[in-house]
Amino acid sequence: MRFNNQKGLALLEVVIAAAIVAIMGSVGMVSWAQISNVKSQKNTEQNILAAKSAYIQHYENTGSRASSLQDLVYLIGKAPRDGWRQPLTLWEDVSYDPDGNGAVEYDAVIISPGQDTVVDSSVDASGNLTLSSKDTATLVSLETQRLEKLDQAAEEMKLILQAALSYYDKTGTKPSTIADLDGHIPFNRKDSSGNLLDPWRSPYQSQDSTSAPGGFFSVSSYGPDRSGSTSDDLENFVPQSQYDGVARNVSLRRIASANAALSIYETNWGDPGCSTDPAQCVTYLVVDPLGNALMDGKNAYDAWGRILIYDASLGGFFSTGPDGDSSTLSDNVR
Repeated sequence: MRFNNQKGLALLEVVIAAAIVAIMGSVGMVSWAQISNVKSQKNTEQNILAAKSAYIQHYENTGSRASSLQDLVYLIGKAPRDGWRQPLTLWEDVSYDPDGNGAVEYDAVIISPGQDTVVDSSVDASGNLTLSSKDTATLVSLETQRLEKLDQAAEEMKLILQAALSYYDKTGTKPSTIADLDGHIPFNRKDSSGNLLDPWRSPYQSQDSTSAPGGFFSVSSYGPDRSGSTSDDLENFVPQSQYDGVARNVSLRRIASANAALSIYETNWGDPGCSTDPAQCVTYLVVDPLGNALMDGKNAYDAWGRILIYDASLGGFFSTGPDGDSSTLSDNVR
């Protein structure tokens, strides 16, 4: 009897031990699945943030948005996937209104389908986004970067115009294109054809004195959409007041050149006709009677394109200034 009791007790112990093992095994299986899921979710969040950072960096690098996540491989080394090894999804130009207080526009949304590997979020034909709680997503706005590039473009256009004025001041020649200013502009972002590029990697455009507002030189950018003649184009030009200041310096140098030529002519051949034709005699000084050049032909004209006039009381030439009126003494250049 004692033997039987011991045998029954031993059997009961075996049954209990087996039950404990089964319970512990099931607990272990559930815990491992949970741990694996948490790890996949964490990897997903990290990968989505990495893709978002790369998307923004791509815009900063190129001035244009990535058309697909594949475009970001050069930044992150591989096609973006979530923690369950599923490809991330990119939708661009979306509007999201999570609480009914008005939709906000975003450049993009990057989505992971989550554990079920199915994208449950949706976007309609108008770009209205509905996000599912089953998915993991991040919204991307490039507004900060876009504003920074707008500020950068505005500053660069000022630098180009300053270079145009400096070039004119030093050479006495108005620039025709941005290419004339090569070496005078303090930044050198160019394409393979040598065109100076704006922050969106499109060539800056320019107009010369024949068509520019202000009559000297203008520069423009196609702006964020990289297309000309659209509402986001940017333009700047040299105002007349700035041009006139530089033009006075140029005119003074041309007057000095004309006076030097006059002195040589008078020493060797007498009056070139200034006493009888003060409005035209400067043109006789370009070439002397022997056919030798006394001065550059452009130096017979002031910076506003008007011929220099001889003034007997000065014994030399003067410019009628910006208004072209010799009677307005205050703006004549002498």
